[in-house]
Amino acid sequence: MNSSNCAGEKVLTGYPSMAEFLTSHGFETSKSTLSKIGAPSVREQLPPDERLPIVGYWGVLPTAIPEELLAWAWRRLRQTHPKMPDTALDRASNMQQADAAAAPPPTAAEPAQHAAAPKEAFPKSPCGLPTSAATSQVEATNTSN
Repeated sequence: MNSSNCAGEKVLTGYPSMAEFLTSHGFETSKSTLSKIGAPSVREQLPPDERLPIVGYWGVLPTAIPEELLAWAWRRLRQTHPKMPDTALDRASNMQQADAAAAPPPTAAEPAQHAAAPKEAFPKSPCGLPTSAATSQVEATNTSN
């Protein structure tokens, strides 16, 4: 690892050493990812607490203090995937599925209660798939021409 000590404070110099440090602490990352996040054009657009904690440069190499870099990595953790938010509705659905899977099957003495089948909102296509009213209208228009 490319690092040095200055007045008892260790610094990491360069993106490869920062990536190696984060990976050794459980945050698998590459120098390429850090160089993209640390680019001045990207750093300027991020809120201060989300910026890669670069404290200075040794020549052209960025430097960071290990404790600050590790704190930054912890702040970047999210409880859910940003493109797939975990909503209360999703949690409720997952709990219902888990409860249904854990429930014992009905016995002959206890007949299963079936809910009435929901009424179909759209007619089915010849292959059995539901079609929307808009699709039906487009198909009617296309066949009339």
